[in-house]
Amino acid sequence: MVFLPIVRRELRVWSRKRITHWIRLAGAFIPVAFGAWLAMVSHNQPPQSLGKTLFGGLAFMIFLFAFGAGTRFTADCLSEEKREGTLGLLFLTDLRPIDIILGKMAATSLTAIYGMLAVFPVLAISLLLGGVTYGEFWRVLLVAFNLLLFSLSCGMIGSSICQDDRKAMATTVLLLLATSVISPLTGWLLSNGSNSYWTGFNYFSPVAGCFLGIDSLYAGHRKDFWINTIFTFGLTVLALFLASKFVRASWLRQGAKSSNNVKNLENSVRRRLETSRQEALDRNPYFWLAGRKQKQTMICWIVLGVSAALWLWGYLEHPRDWLNGGTYVATAIILHSVFRFGMATESCRRFVEDRRSGALELILSTPLSVPAILRGQIMALIHAYGKPVVFVLAADIIFLFAGLRDVGGGGDERLFWILLFVGGIGIFLLDMVTIAYLGMWMGMVHSRANLSAGTTLTKVLVLPSVCFVLVVTLANFLFPFRDFWTDQKLLLFWFGLAVINDLAFFWWSKSRLELRFRHQATIPFKTKKTPNT
Repeated sequence: MVFLPIVRRELRVWSRKRITHWIRLAGAFIPVAFGAWLAMVSHNQPPQSLGKTLFGGLAFMIFLFAFGAGTRFTADCLSEEKREGTLGLLFLTDLRPIDIILGKMAATSLTAIYGMLAVFPVLAISLLLGGVTYGEFWRVLLVAFNLLLFSLSCGMIGSSICQDDRKAMATTVLLLLATSVISPLTGWLLSNGSNSYWTGFNYFSPVAGCFLGIDSLYAGHRKDFWINTIFTFGLTVLALFLASKFVRASWLRQGAKSSNNVKNLENSVRRRLETSRQEALDRNPYFWLAGRKQKQTMICWIVLGVSAALWLWGYLEHPRDWLNGGTYVATAIILHSVFRFGMATESCRRFVEDRRSGALELILSTPLSVPAILRGQIMALIHAYGKPVVFVLAADIIFLFAGLRDVGGGGDERLFWILLFVGGIGIFLLDMVTIAYLGMWMGMVHSRANLSAGTTLTKVLVLPSVCFVLVVTLANFLFPFRDFWTDQKLLLFWFGLAVINDLAFFWWSKSRLELRFRHQATIPFKTKKTPNT
């Protein structure tokens, strides 16, 4: 038998996919755009300072990409095979579990590696500018690849254990955070909360190499850097070994449970009939279908409960320094970001699942109209996020008045604080509505919920941020009138861009849903053909 046949086959398939070329193009374009923007902003700085800043910014981007690669690329590769029922076919051959694991990881990691390789030539420009040594450059590359492999291996564990894509992604994120946070937290607790960070267990965190590779720390921690590198690579090998053990066991467990699916479904339907089915069906049949699972509402309240507990802990530990404007703004930004992400993942998931199972096409054959289907989905989203969002808005209002009491200075600072929170609340609500409608349309277009959610968040959040940075940078470069760009004007300009962007995508997605929903639902689920191998 050919050595690792799945690797060869999957590499051929993924090398011809369009997403592979697009990510490689983005991996080169984004660093070039960042370097051009940095050169425009820091054109008065010496080349050594510019090279150091460019190197630090790109290194941070590479590390962030490597850390999240497992959640993006490998967390759903095996769980998707389980949902489609094709994983068992591989076990009918003479392939070993390690062959399947390495094959899937090689295929999914090809795109991530291509994207990272495209960044390295731009990163090397900092060597020509000065301020960066060759050793620091190669250490950053080594840590980035090591962290990338570790993140991808954690995604393989999550995908081998779980069948649902959300559970697989959550498992991957928990593994990444646990391995990165447990060892520093253990070292901090054993040192009795001392301020010395680089002690004890902190060296065994996979993200510690991102700091230890810098010249300022590497000079005094040369041995620790290589120990951390070897330890991270050992965790990668261990994760792949565990994934190969879990994948067969989870598949056998799935097969054992499949015989009871019909009975479990009948019991579930009977319980629904005995509770609130008739009321939901009277309001909107699709609302009952989309709102059957109450996990999302429970997750929202868990997030709010954990946030409240962490906030209370911070207040009890630092009562004098905790109640300030920075804490209020940071808390609001974190909560708003979490709920935006949750709305993006939930708004597109229902349509993706119904298109995959063929249920959406069956529903359209009934007297239920397209506006009624869309209205039922919106009702389900309001049912899941309505009360938690009201709780977040109440917290925002409390932070607004608490900050007004603490803000000193003249009327300009108080006006800026009011604009910040009032505008932030308005943009948050508008973003949630836009994400709901745009997420539904992306769920009709794309075949994966993760891709639909990522596209939705990019269009609603990333696009106006990029436009804001470009416009302000060009305006300052061409017309350097510093007195013109006050804090209030910058804030109003940002809010204006966000409102225009939200209204444009809301109108576009709503019109698409109303006019092309039925046509899009009849398109085969796998819309893009993979080239023959």
